[in-house]
Amino acid sequence: MNASWEGARSLGHAVFAAADGNHDGSLTSGEFQAAITRSVQVVFKSADFNQDAKLSEEEASLAMNKLVHFVALPQPFSVN
Repeated sequence: MNASWEGARSLGHAVFAAADGNHDGSLTSGEFQAAITRSVQVVFKSADFNQDAKLSEEEASLAMNKLVHFVALPQPFSVN
């Protein structure tokens, strides 16, 4: 397994462990929802470049571009 996948697995494990509030090795619906809510709040705040508590279409587009470059997703291609 290459280093980037290994890093992703380690990050995934750390995120799961942080979300597992009672440390029983599984996530309840409540633990999962709380983790998603925290994640969404962080992403929203980082995308709200002018910090007005609203996302414009431009802010959303800029944030998506940064995310695509950050995770190194391949550019979409068309199938003929």
